[in-house]
Amino acid sequence: MRMPLLVWVLGFVVLAAPAAGQTAVLQGMIPTQDDHYDFLLLRARWPPAECELGKCSQGIPSEVLGFTLHGVWPSRWDGSKEPGYCGGAEFVWDQICDLKNDLARYWADLQNPEAPMDFYQHEWDKHGTCAADITPSEHAYFAMAIRAMESFPLQEALSRGGVAPNRETLYDADQVLDAVRVAYGAEPVLFCDEKDGVNLLQSIGLCLDRNLQAIKCSTAVASRGTCSSAFSYLPF
Repeated sequence: MRMPLLVWVLGFVVLAAPAAGQTAVLQGMIPTQDDHYDFLLLRARWPPAECELGKCSQGIPSEVLGFTLHGVWPSRWDGSKEPGYCGGAEFVWDQICDLKNDLARYWADLQNPEAPMDFYQHEWDKHGTCAADITPSEHAYFAMAIRAMESFPLQEALSRGGVAPNRETLYDADQVLDAVRVAYGAEPVLFCDEKDGVNLLQSIGLCLDRNLQAIKCSTAVASRGTCSSAFSYLPF
């Protein structure tokens, strides 16, 4: 929703509608000055770890059966900050409400599952608007993200590689990297966080080209991974 912009003219306050792309500024966000990107980073969260880390408000929603998206983000090989808030059409929930069942399964808002619109608006405003060359509309962006998640069932890939959720076993990064590489032809980026002295596998990142094919991440992107020691892959 657009917010009024306060414009001071000769000591008087004048209300004016913001120009396109200014919404991000009004919300304290600065639109990117360079919207180029090299690849898409699919970042998928593991709900049991998210909840263990206190990032779920009501537990794991019943619709969520495995990894769920954090987002699909236009990103850069050099590891620099990705483009954001590239302007364009405002988010309108009605444009994607036909996708609500798939969103609930593949792109759940774990913090506010009953009213995820703010979460989806953030993802569209910050990331979706920067992928206009391949997804020129809000609906196209969210449909693309769902298609990407359906194409890369990470839990199945890990299972085939002998990596199964449990609290007793600690895995090293190579086991998980190899399982995903064998399944999809490219190594992912692994992200962990610590709870009570135990590293938890929190999310997995896949580098995708514009055709949603898994590709090798650059060294700069891979170095952003945070699973430097053995970690737990928690069960549901």
